[in-house]
Amino acid sequence: MNALRLRAVQATMAILGVFLVLAIALQCRDFRSATEVFPVAGFAVLLTFGSFGISWARVNPPISTIAELKRVKRAGLDLLIATGLTLTSACLLRLAQEPLLKTTPVATVLLILHLLCLALGLFLGWVALSTLLIQSVHPAADAQPDAPA
Repeated sequence: MNALRLRAVQATMAILGVFLVLAIALQCRDFRSATEVFPVAGFAVLLTFGSFGISWARVNPPISTIAELKRVKRAGLDLLIATGLTLTSACLLRLAQEPLLKTTPVATVLLILHLLCLALGLFLGWVALSTLLIQSVHPAADAQPDAPA
């Protein structure tokens, strides 16, 4: 069963990595049209995963090791940062679509910032989610299960 979990995690990480690259490539292709490739609500998904990571980090030893909890907490906080970046990206895109700004050089600057925030947010979110997925398959080696009473 653990081998199946490992394959599922590897497949998820690979597919999400491909989606990340495609989203950025498509966003670059439609640069001047200022269309949205990554849904605005995508930040809510990252926020949910971040909340899960922070909740996981609150588990008390000996169920988890301190090292595991530190990795999971860092991943949760990275997902929070990714949430902020993707939300900022969506806001920058909305500003660039404003009719008053659309024909000015300011719109180009906003679109470049949008693309950078989106790329960084999606990459950071992918790395953090991958950390959580890997940690879910490879639990801490020195965590002690409950001893029989």
